Amino acid sequence: MDLKEAYEIMDLTEDSSIEELEKRFDFFVRRNRGKTSEEDVTESEKMIKAYKTIKDAKRQGEINKYNDAKFGTNIRKKERSEKRELFWLHHRWKVIAIVVGIGILSVVGNIVINSIKQANLPKPALEIMMYGDYYGGKDEDLQKAILTKYPDWKRVKAIVNYLPGESSNSMDPAFVQKSFVVLATERPDVYILDKTTFQTMLAQNTLVSMDEWKTELGAQYTASQLITGKQETDTEAHVYGVDITNDPMWKTLGLELNDKIAVRSMKKVNEANAKRFIINF
Repeated sequence: MDLKEAYEIMDLTEDSSIEELEKRFDFFVRRNRGKTSEEDVTESEKMIKAYKTIKDAKRQGEINKYNDAKFGTNIRKKERSEKRELFWLHHRWKVIAIVVGIGILSVVGNIVINSIKQANLPKPALEIMMYGDYYGGKDEDLQKAILTKYPDWKRVKAIVNYLPGESSNSMDPAFVQKSFVVLATERPDVYILDKTTFQTMLAQNTLVSMDEWKTELGAQYTASQLITGKQETDTEAHVYGVDITNDPMWKTLGLELNDKIAVRSMKKVNEANAKRFIINF
């Protein structure tokens, strides 16, 4: 479609502004909304083509004016600038799509690489979760500290899952929600709990007795360090936890506040290492 025909279809003069073109096109869109006859469709196609022809011409006119003002009679610079502008005008969405595509590929690539790295790591000798009022604790620091205590283990997985205590603030509901999500999705071999959380889990009948380890535990810990209690189905008290609060490791991690009670989980995969961790801590 040539420019003269486009102006005739849009019922505009050649000196009409971009604003007039946009208003005219908006009026046409509103007028033809909902019309579906073959004649209406044909008219719509012509109007859209005319609109695009005029807008591209206006855009090219602006480019020419800019180039004339900037480059004057320097033809080569002018031609290069015009080519760049024309390329961007006609291919900008392709360029944007390519850039976005490269970004997506980069993200996906990093995910794949990280997945491969994780797959190549040795399986954790032990998985541990600190669950309670342990604000500021870092997973990586806890992992390193445990590997220092048990150097023959090549890898451990440690999570510090912060659950706000009695002193609350406006951020606590978000932390509580997050802690419940982590608790529901992770399956550690050993939990380390503060006293309040220990009592809560005891009342919920979710702790596992360590009576079968009683002899070994008695050789390593005082009677006051063996935490006993009764769950709903218990007829007598059982050893459900070991108080490891006074170990110097917690001070180096900045987690010296609040109790640390080690308990076993129902998970059996690394039970031998869980037993070793609790008894020899």
